[in-house]
Amino acid sequence: MVRKNLSDLLKEEAQKSAEPQEITVEAKLVVEEPTSEETDSESATNHRRTSPTKAELETTVKEIQVALEAAQTENKELRSQLQDQKALVEKVEKLQVELDQAKETILKLTETNTKSSSKTNSKPASKPASKPASSALARPVQSYALPDMSSSAFSDKDIGWFD
Repeated sequence: MVRKNLSDLLKEEAQKSAEPQEITVEAKLVVEEPTSEETDSESATNHRRTSPTKAELETTVKEIQVALEAAQTENKELRSQLQDQKALVEKVEKLQVELDQAKETILKLTETNTKSSSKTNSKPASKPASKPASSALARPVQSYALPDMSSSAFSDKDIGWFD
């Protein structure tokens, strides 16, 4: 007998398992014919199982109606919630548009402000200095004194004031 390596044996087993194997199974159907007594009892129980009583049907109908009403109320609530959410979405979209417009306006204003401030910063350097701002503050401030009201022609009694 020829000696084979372990790897050769593994390769052979792998090839064998890779090849599809056909398995045939034969089955016979065995049918037992029931006796007349068995058929009568089975038909009676099947008849009872398939046709519920009137009371059972009425309770089933009531349960279904209650479930239907509950589903309809839930449907109405969900629809109203959906409408509320749609309204909120519209408000958010409007606010987003307003926010975007405000951002654009702010950017434009800051750009014009920086341009005008850069122009004003460059203008004083090119213009000769006119009157200094400190000269207006250098003038002495005149004080104004109130006239003496103690020597009035009318007294409180004449005017009729009460405390």
